Amino acid sequence: MEEVLLNIEYLKQKKVKTPEYLTGIYFLFDEEELVYIGSTTKGLYRISQHRFKKKYSHYLFEEIIFNSEMTDADKNNKLLSIESKLIMFYRPKYNKNIPVTKFKSIETIKNITKIDKKSLRKLLLNNKVPYEIFSGTALYDYEFFTKVIDPSLLSDALIEHNKRKFDRMDFILGMEEYGHPRTTNAI
Repeated sequence: MEEVLLNIEYLKQKKVKTPEYLTGIYFLFDEEELVYIGSTTKGLYRISQHRFKKKYSHYLFEEIIFNSEMTDADKNNKLLSIESKLIMFYRPKYNKNIPVTKFKSIETIKNITKIDKKSLRKLLLNNKVPYEIFSGTALYDYEFFTKVIDPSLLSDALIEHNKRKFDRMDFILGMEEYGHPRTTNAI
């Protein structure tokens, strides 16, 4: 499926209506130009949220059907992974961030690790951490970074970061138990 979505001609040709509440990846076009890529579990509803914020003439929706044995967290991670790969491949003008956590800016890494910026730049350079330039910002492969540097530099900061991350997930999952929809970050 991912390979098909990497074919821009396929995406330009396919113009379909999307039923509500399907899970998938959507592509916003302004005439022939792909201007935005997003993922959703709410089909048309999520796409309609863009109509006042982004200029687009039409969209494409590709439903993603997951194995029924996958957990919701695994499904969400896979959906965000596909979206991220497509954003990195196409680089649409309205996508300013990449949703998965593999690539992070130096500012984000600094905030997580609490390592000062000068020392962090030195660590990234000396350890040859791979990076991508996205919208004029270097995004570093954070997974690679955490594997190659001295763990004692990260331990306290990462424990705190992961605790906040899991606390947020517990809150979101708890909200869903009481019938509140999961909130999404504005893009």
